Amino acid sequence: MKTAGKIVKIVALSISFFIFAFFLFRILTMGDPDSLTSIDWNPAAKEAYLKDPGSFSAVSQKQQVFITNDGKFWISGILYLQEAKQLQLTIKYNDSTLKALAEQIEGELPEEPFSYSLLDSAGTRYTDYDFRVERKQNYSYRRLIFYGIDLTDIATVYVDIYYSGAVDYEQPPYSSLMTWNRALPVEKVDVKASLPDDLK
Repeated sequence: MKTAGKIVKIVALSISFFIFAFFLFRILTMGDPDSLTSIDWNPAAKEAYLKDPGSFSAVSQKQQVFITNDGKFWISGILYLQEAKQLQLTIKYNDSTLKALAEQIEGELPEEPFSYSLLDSAGTRYTDYDFRVERKQNYSYRRLIFYGIDLTDIATVYVDIYYSGAVDYEQPPYSSLMTWNRALPVEKVDVKASLPDDLK
């Protein structure tokens, strides 16, 4: 009986260890890649920096609500580069989001399933953007760089997410998240610490 009890205890401890190790692994790997939360030094940003390195600035802002009500999209890495007139942000979604969309349209999804735009409190919509794609575990990431952004006197900005196969700005977006809120604090970014080698 003592031997059986020891075996049960060893098995229980082994199971507990593997469960702990699994959740520890998930916690350590679930964070967003650093490349999706830092300044994207695209050609336009580099050009703006080189014009006047001393005045080039970047600020970050975290939203109070960073996930949609249905849990399909997350927003992070929001940066405003005033001199470059850029707003950079990251949108993340799970594979389950794509599955739900495919079921909704009853068909195959295009290679790039979503189209993005910004809508500010003055009613201006911004559609000029580039993006980078990254993938981690079951998540897809889009690092979006919007151009021609001036947040002077702008109270709020939302990123609107549309199904790329049916973009109609007269209709409500598939999903939307607040991207900028003048009432929330901002944090100054250390630009020099993030400079790429060709700008140092």
